Amino acid sequence: MIRTLRSECTINPDKKLRVNVRLAAEQERVLKDNEQLVKLLAGISEMEIKTTGGGTGGAAGNRPAGSIGMAGSGFEVFVFIAEAVDITALKQKFNKDLERDRAFIRGLQTKLANEQFVKNAPPELVSAEKTKLEDGLARTNKIESWLHDL
Repeated sequence: MIRTLRSECTINPDKKLRVNVRLAAEQERVLKDNEQLVKLLAGISEMEIKTTGGGTGGAAGNRPAGSIGMAGSGFEVFVFIAEAVDITALKQKFNKDLERDRAFIRGLQTKLANEQFVKNAPPELVSAEKTKLEDGLARTNKIESWLHDL
């Protein structure tokens, strides 16, 4: 997840990140046993690990300032993005990405709303276009969430 975020935010691989991880107590030992490897592979300089009573941890209101949060099964990771990039430039990039993605989504929605396309196209093509639409919507939601976090 952190490496994907690095790519999305165009963070230089040489730039080390500070992260906060919240996870269920049963997962803590695995992370601590592999902490150095995780730090090396994700380019992390400092990793604070906090356990929770279970689930994914604290409420959304507990997101540390200047961070972007990501959640997985039983854990949350907060990357202190404000320490690694120019936030203004990153917001501009995200807004540009949103414009592009929204235009792509509109095009797919138009295509899928066309009864002739749906009726005459091979089912696997229609299915592929629906998958592209779902992926585009998911990406748009993710970027909107990141913009909100910033």
